[in-house]
Amino acid sequence: MRKIKEFIGKHANIVAGLLLILMCVLAIGSMRSENAIVDEIAHIPAGYSYLRYGDYRLNPEHPPLLKDLAAVPLLFIRDLKFPTELFAWKDDVNGQWESGWHFIYHIGNDANQVVFWSRIPMVLIMLLLGFFLFKASKEWFGDKAALIALALYALSPNIIAHGKFVTTDVGVAAFIFIAVYYFIKWLKNPRWINICKASIALALAQLAKFSAVLIIPLFIVSALIYAISLWFKSNRSLKTWIKLKLKYGGGLLLIFVFAFILIGLFYWPHVKNMPVDKIHAQIEVGLPSEKVITIKNVLDKMADIPALRPHAYYLTGFAMVVGRVAGGNTTFFLGEVTNQSFRLYFPVVYLAKTPIATIILVLTALVMALFSTLKAISLSPKKLLYDLTKYCIDHITEITLLLFIVIYSYTSITGNLNIGFRHLIPMLPMIFTLTGYEIAKLLKVQCKLFGFLLTVLFIWLAGATILSYPHYVAYFNEAVGGPKNGYKIVTDSNVDWGQDLRHLVAWVKENNIENIKVDYFGGGCTKYYFCDRIISSKDVGPESISESEAYDCSNSPFEEWHANNGKTTGWIAVSATFLQNSKWNKIQYGEMDYEWLRNLEPITTIGNSILVYYVTD
Repeated sequence: MRKIKEFIGKHANIVAGLLLILMCVLAIGSMRSENAIVDEIAHIPAGYSYLRYGDYRLNPEHPPLLKDLAAVPLLFIRDLKFPTELFAWKDDVNGQWESGWHFIYHIGNDANQVVFWSRIPMVLIMLLLGFFLFKASKEWFGDKAALIALALYALSPNIIAHGKFVTTDVGVAAFIFIAVYYFIKWLKNPRWINICKASIALALAQLAKFSAVLIIPLFIVSALIYAISLWFKSNRSLKTWIKLKLKYGGGLLLIFVFAFILIGLFYWPHVKNMPVDKIHAQIEVGLPSEKVITIKNVLDKMADIPALRPHAYYLTGFAMVVGRVAGGNTTFFLGEVTNQSFRLYFPVVYLAKTPIATIILVLTALVMALFSTLKAISLSPKKLLYDLTKYCIDHITEITLLLFIVIYSYTSITGNLNIGFRHLIPMLPMIFTLTGYEIAKLLKVQCKLFGFLLTVLFIWLAGATILSYPHYVAYFNEAVGGPKNGYKIVTDSNVDWGQDLRHLVAWVKENNIENIKVDYFGGGCTKYYFCDRIISSKDVGPESISESEAYDCSNSPFEEWHANNGKTTGWIAVSATFLQNSKWNKIQYGEMDYEWLRNLEPITTIGNSILVYYVTD
C-alpha cells in the first residue's frame, strides 16, 4: 500500500493519464453497440449541414459549436448523402427531425458509421474536460486534490454515459469549467492576456449551450466579492475603490463585449448561405407568443442588417430555449406523471444516480468545508469583517466554484424542465474539484484508518463503474436497488434515451424469437435494424418517406406496437419511457395505457431501458 501511495505521489501525471485512458476505453467500448439516442437525430444532421452548406436552418435552439465538432469526421466519409431535396429541408421551418431521420436512416447512409464517428469528437471533449479538471485542481490545490477530483470524474458512470453522445451536456460542462478557470486567472492577475483568454473561453461556453449564460452573473458576483474584499483590506479610500472598479468592472465589461463579438464571428459562416426569409420564419415560429412581439420586431430588424444577422440568430435560439424551459415537459417521477416540474426531482435523481462512494466523499468534503470555514472566521464583531475579507481573498477560487453550484442548483430545482440527471452535469466538475480539495486536506492527517477507508471507497467506485459496462445511461446506485429499478423512479434520459435498440435486435436473434411487438422510444429506427431496406437513395425526393414504404418487414419478427393497441399476448418489448409516460396520455388525452403490463414482471430488460415481457393471457 505504501509503495502504491509513493508511486501515485511521484507520478501524478501518469496516474491521471491512466484514468483518462480508462475513461476513454469505457466510453468508446460502450458506444460501439449503441444506436442513436433521441437528440442525436437532430444534432448530427444539423452539424453536418452547417459545415457542408453554411446554413443554420436546423436546430437553432442550440448553439453550433458542439454540433460542428461532431460533424468534422463526417466530412471525410465518402459518398455521404444529405436530403437537400426533402421538403423538411427546403421549405419547412426547422424541419430538423424529418431531415435527421432521412439523413441517418432513409437516404442510404450507414447509420452505425455516421453515429459512431460523430461521437468521437464528443469523447475527446470529455477527455479535454478531464485534462482541465486535473490541470486546474493541481494549480489551485495540489497533486493529491487533483487526482481525487479526476478519479471522481473519470469513474463517474453519468459522465461516461453522456460524454459519448452528440448532445450538449458534457460539452457545455467542459467549456463552462474552462471559462471559470480562465476567469479566475484573470481575477487574480487582471492583465490583458488574461482578459483575452477569459473572453475566448466565455465565448466558447456560450457557443456550446445557452445555459452557459449562468456564468455571466457568476462572474459579476465573484468579481464584486473579490474587489470589495481587496478594498476592505486596503485603506478603503474612494481613490482605491475607483481604481478597483475600473480594473475589475472595466475588465469584466471587456470580457463580455469581446465574447459577444466572438460569438457573432463564429455564427457568421453558419448563416452566410442561409436565406434571410428563413431567419425571419424561424423568428416567427420560434417565438410564437404575442407577449414577446417587441423582441421579435427587434430580432427581425437585426436580421435585415448583415453585420447583426449572426447575433440575431444567436438571440433567437436563446429566446427559444427560454420558452422551452418555461413550457416544461412530460415527466415521470416516483409513480407520478405531469407536464410540470417536481421540486424534489433533481435532488432525488442526484442521490439515486450518483455512486454511493462519491456521495460519501462529497458529504465528507461538505462537512470539512463547513468546519474549516467556521474555524477561519472569528465570531468576534471586531474581527469578523477582517476575517471575512481575508477569507474571500484567499479562497476566491472555492467561493467561485461554490457560487456556480448554488446558482446552477437553484435554477435547475426551480425551473420547469425535469428531463434528467444530464442537466446537472455542468455542476459536477465543480463538485469534484471542491471534494478533491477537502479530502486532500484530510490526507495530511497521519491516520492509517482514513487512508484505508479512502482506498476502499475508490475501489468501490471503480468496481461500480466497471461492472456497469456497457449500460451507463441507466446507472443507479445500490441504495435504490441498482439499474434494474431505475425506471420505477424516473425515465427519459435517466434510463431510456433509446440507446438499446441494437441490443434488443441482438437479443431477439440470439433467442430465435419468431414474433415480438415493439413499442420503442428513441433515436433508433426500428425497421432499419429489424427489416430489409427496399428503397435506394435515388428514390428520395421532396416527399418524406415513411418507414412502411422504405422497409420490408415480411421476414422480420418485428411488429410495431403502441399502448393504444390495447392488451396483447406473446412477446412484447416496451421502452421504459413509453411504459411510464402512458399514464400521462391516459390522464391528459383519454388514451389507453400500459397498466395491464406495468403490473407484470419483465422476462428481461435490455440495457435496463427496454422491458421485455411474455404475456400468456
